[in-house]
Amino acid sequence: MSCEKIQIKNLENKQPYFKEFCEIKGLKNGDYYKSIEFIIFADSLSISERTKIIQKWHNNNAE
Repeated sequence: MSCEKIQIKNLENKQPYFKEFCEIKGLKNGDYYKSIEFIIFADSLSISERTKIIQKWHNNNAE
């Protein structure tokens, strides 16, 4: 499996889990991340955490 880094582009248009991952890691447009780190983050979320993240980012987009 490759562990190459990927550049973040158009963060504002990404899915809620990815936005949350970036916020927690302090990442922004132009920064690089390893996809495996995001996969591990997403896999570790409980149903409750997933629901809260979706609600949080849905509310942020409504403003």
